[in-house]
Amino acid sequence: MKILQLQKHNLSEYASILPDSILHSHYEIFVCIKDEIACGAIALEESGKYLGIIWLWIAPEKRQMKLGSALLAKAYKFAKQNQYSALTIAYDPDEPWTIILEYMLSKMGFQLLISPVSKYHITAEMLLSSPLMRNINSTKNSPPRTKSLASLSPKDLTKFQLQCQKDNNVLLNHINFSKADPHKTRLYYLENELKALTLINFSNSPGEYELSMVYINPTHNAIVPTLFRETATELLKDSNNFSALQFTCVSNTAVRLADTLLGETRKTIKQMCHGILEMPVYS
Repeated sequence: MKILQLQKHNLSEYASILPDSILHSHYEIFVCIKDEIACGAIALEESGKYLGIIWLWIAPEKRQMKLGSALLAKAYKFAKQNQYSALTIAYDPDEPWTIILEYMLSKMGFQLLISPVSKYHITAEMLLSSPLMRNINSTKNSPPRTKSLASLSPKDLTKFQLQCQKDNNVLLNHINFSKADPHKTRLYYLENELKALTLINFSNSPGEYELSMVYINPTHNAIVPTLFRETATELLKDSNNFSALQFTCVSNTAVRLADTLLGETRKTIKQMCHGILEMPVYS
């Protein structure tokens, strides 16, 4: 058995075992080869200081041969070598394979520190009818208070990133703009300083976007409704191509804020387990 890291030159060779959403995205992918056959794979995604497991697959006929354990160990080793703070995993606790996953992780020596998260899937119709957009007519002719990421020059963007480093702003320091939609990502500046932003990323599914990050300076909470409303307006501008916005709330405060802005959306929330994986043996 050997584990191979896929690169551009050999990606097409193993395309048949990878879903399209992973094949055409910027992920770190490792393939497990046994008896000269690719029979397992794991895909990892960078999220700031963390490295997330977004896909793990073992061929049915090759299961219970420790191939999954080998791929997880490789992922952890890769995370440590590249100085990520932790390896993370998110999964649906209601799936029948959940208990198998948790058992496998524990047998390997992983400690799975789980906290529940809420995943939202907000359609264009739901967004239009939300309390957030209820008074949109009264603000329709008002000049926007936020600006798009696209409006920043490369020089201004570099200046902003350097300022985050200087201020030691941990959250803003780990913004990854490579997947961001430059027009739908909204920023609020005051006196040439960033006070708030909504980072909107492209999704792997056509018409869907991801709210990847919300940053609000604590002294400017009053901007929240405007920031969210102008972000929603940008999303809805191209209604033919926008179908849904997805985002994850990791705290009760975030869930309450989302409910306040969007109204009753409980039916759209899916409870997930979000785990931080730690392996003391390798620490």
